[in-house]
Amino acid sequence: MKTGTITAVVGVVIIVAVASMFAFRTPAEAPAVTPTPGFQDATAPASDSGQFIQLQPSTTPNTSLLPSVSPAAGTTQQNTTTAESIAISIDDTGFTPRTVSIASGTTVVFTNNGQAKHWPASDVHPTHQALPGFDAKHGLETGETYSFTFIKTGSWNMHDHLNPSATGIITVQ
Repeated sequence: MKTGTITAVVGVVIIVAVASMFAFRTPAEAPAVTPTPGFQDATAPASDSGQFIQLQPSTTPNTSLLPSVSPAAGTTQQNTTTAESIAISIDDTGFTPRTVSIASGTTVVFTNNGQAKHWPASDVHPTHQALPGFDAKHGLETGETYSFTFIKTGSWNMHDHLNPSATGIITVQ
């Protein structure tokens, strides 16, 4: 045989050997693929049978790559939370905390810790239509609570309907 023919035959044998390794592997030998949360392929193979499944977007955000940020010296930091609920006190001097940032879907529980009745509601006084639904509809007695789940993103001004100069802001992200 000529050298060129031998090289061609050896090349074909190598290609056939490599192809057969992939063609006859079992599913257990297949490499594991872990999709990145929120970025799954919509047409990922379900198995070696060639069937495809529709993957749903991840509901858990991957925050491991986000930088940690601290407020600069001399700045005022807002209270920020990703909890499912947070508490805001309302008393005779106003809301505490007065300004909060929350994730969409967070429930805010307002508690009257004052001596008089207090009525948390969205602006604009007296109609409370800036964020319809965010309105206790009555003055809360001392110790009474009112809860509202914030879904719509944006900055929502609030006030005490019975003392409109007591104001605050809830930012929903």
